[in-house]
Amino acid sequence: MSTSERHIRLFRNGRNQALRIPREFELEGEEAIIHKEGDRLIVEPIRKGRLLALLTSMDPLTEPFPDIDDNLPSLDEVQLQADHATSKGVGRAGSDGTRSRRAAQGWQPP
Repeated sequence: MSTSERHIRLFRNGRNQALRIPREFELEGEEAIIHKEGDRLIVEPIRKGRLLALLTSMDPLTEPFPDIDDNLPSLDEVQLQADHATSKGVGRAGSDGTRSRRAAQGWQPP
């Protein structure tokens, strides 16, 4: 067998199946991602800071961002409707006098 492959034993740890990772296969960090492809399990380390490295390697954006507020009415023109959920007792004011986030966003139960 080459050093890139090694025979190991599987065992139970409570309700989970487990294995010991030999020293030569140790991963950096304290967390990993596991996924299954067919009958293979693939374990990959979670590398922190990769997004920041990617963003610093990219060229800055030169295009202006579109103004998505063009066709929206101003906040002074918006009229809120009575919340159906509030009238049924759902989303009542909390102890600090505020409504729940869902009720404030107009959420209604199905």
